[in-house]
Amino acid sequence: MLIDICQALVAANARGDLLPRHAKIVAQAQIILGASAKAGIQGLVYALAGYDRTKEEVIAAYKMYVAEEAREYEKEFSPELYEQWYRLYGLVKPERGRPWEFKYLTIDHIYKPLAKSAGKVFSLAKASKQENGEKGDKIHMFLSEIGVKALRTQVGKIMGIASVSRSREEYERHIAEQIHGQRSLNL
Repeated sequence: MLIDICQALVAANARGDLLPRHAKIVAQAQIILGASAKAGIQGLVYALAGYDRTKEEVIAAYKMYVAEEAREYEKEFSPELYEQWYRLYGLVKPERGRPWEFKYLTIDHIYKPLAKSAGKVFSLAKASKQENGEKGDKIHMFLSEIGVKALRTQVGKIMGIASVSRSREEYERHIAEQIHGQRSLNL
């Protein structure tokens, strides 16, 4: 029944019967359908080969495919990081979106120091996005699995620095010392 519901949601969306606010639900339905198709094909191959999988193997395979499909929609930046930046930079939360300053903070504090590459990883991911991506795609979607792990480590490091900093000046000093190996940072 779950597959039928997902197919109905995707079909309704294709006909234009759903509102834009339903986009997340449709995306989740597509993830489930994609993962089910992959798991189903794998199950068919195993059955043809005479392999009898256990319940745990089926669940593990399904989770693996769902995680693979969900990667596209996964958020890599914690809302807590943005809350800290609002606090430290004295920015007012807009009704929608985020302040333009966050773009530069994200590039300078997260992407450029990523893997101690001095911006090379960011440049490669950005070039891949421009070549293969669409307008709404995020840079992190164009990182490899290792790149995503490095990104998560970097985000955690910056979030830790932000949470212990009492002021913008203190935060930027820590950023300069920890990330850039410098004494000061000019934003």
